[in-house]
Amino acid sequence: MNAMFREGASLAFSSTSSPARVIRCLGGGGQGQVFEVVFAGEPMAMKWYFASCLQRDPGLRERLRDRKSTRLNSSH
Repeated sequence: MNAMFREGASLAFSSTSSPARVIRCLGGGGQGQVFEVVFAGEPMAMKWYFASCLQRDPGLRERLRDRKSTRLNSSH
C-alpha cells in the first residue's frame, strides 16, 4: 500500500496550533488510511479520508466535526 503521508511528515491544521507528526501508516481501506501520529506530544491514531469518500457522503465532514468537538469538550 502506498501511504498518503511519509514517515516523519509534519501535518499542519488551521484549527490547531500544533502540527501532527506522522510516525507510520497503520493501514487503510475504502474510506482512507490510518496513521500513527504524535500530536501535542501525545501519541494517537489519525484517520485521513479519501476525497472520494467525502464526495459519496456529503454529511460525513459535518458528523466528524461534531464528533471531534464532542471529544474535545468531554471530561473523559
